[in-house]
Amino acid sequence: MASSQYGRPEYWEERYLHKKESFEWYQHWGGIKDIITQYVLPSHRILHAGCGTSSLPFEMKAEGYTNIVNMDNSKVLIDYMQETYQGQGMKWDLKDVRKMDNYPNLSFGAVIEKGLLDSILCGDRSRIMAKRMLDEIHRVLADNGVYISVTHAAPELRKHYFEGAKWAVRDYKIFKPQISSPQVSDEGVHYVYVCSKR
Repeated sequence: MASSQYGRPEYWEERYLHKKESFEWYQHWGGIKDIITQYVLPSHRILHAGCGTSSLPFEMKAEGYTNIVNMDNSKVLIDYMQETYQGQGMKWDLKDVRKMDNYPNLSFGAVIEKGLLDSILCGDRSRIMAKRMLDEIHRVLADNGVYISVTHAAPELRKHYFEGAKWAVRDYKIFKPQISSPQVSDEGVHYVYVCSKR
């Protein structure tokens, strides 16, 4: 399948009609835990943007992170997650990360996404849409809050989106699951960008 499909909302609605089992983009909690726990406190209100069917919020909850809002723009998915996990202390919101009007300014201590920016960049008018996404994330983040993006894309392909006065950015390279050799090429790694709001 062409990666351009990932930028189409219709693709995700169709996908979640048929695939509702847990699926992780790029990394499980264990692969990113050491990075996230450096920047995100259990007391933070956390937005898990583009949540999909990830088990990330459940694994984080088991580690003491109890104030997590899981957000996706697929109605099929959010309806399913709300019904399936009702009464488990999880919040599920149907929302587009580029237009989060119902979230007030400064309302989250952290925003975490795995592959969402990548998906936006597969769609039409990708640069404009990516800017809208990042502007909205910046708006809803509290002062000194952090936005954490997990991606396949190396710094030369992603860091320019975070340039400017809005973010202080650190990048990390981590092995793909089940690859642990220090001899591995860049194709065997993922990247985590930690963007601290200025």
